Amino acid sequence: MRTVDTGWFYFEGRAYSRAPFSEISGKVLYANREPATKINVRLEPAFGDSPNNTATDEVGKFRETWLPSGRYRIVVDVFDSSIRTYRTWYYPGVLDSDAAKDILLAEDENVDVGTWTVPMDPPKVDRQDESIAR
Repeated sequence: MRTVDTGWFYFEGRAYSRAPFSEISGKVLYANREPATKINVRLEPAFGDSPNNTATDEVGKFRETWLPSGRYRIVVDVFDSSIRTYRTWYYPGVLDSDAAKDILLAEDENVDVGTWTVPMDPPKVDRQDESIAR
């Protein structure tokens, strides 16, 4: 990509006045309706490159920009204190990746998946578990 002083840039041989990329956003809550704060959110493309990583903010919202068009699967890893390790959840709140709902993202499209719930309570981290949670 080459930036040009006129405000135009070139990507794959075509000129654009702004990025031809898309974004996915949403909000993650726990079963008790508390926001899932500061958890890693992965957007895994069906084909191609490695996942894009972002994190939820203090109210559970996430937003990943500059995504090329394609099919994405949204994944979060949440610490489960009952088993003292991370549990992988897929959008829209399922453990089975085959039951996950993929997001089809077109060029220059912004998709908000809305609020989805990870059906577990927030992790309870005591001093012993603190080193595992990091």
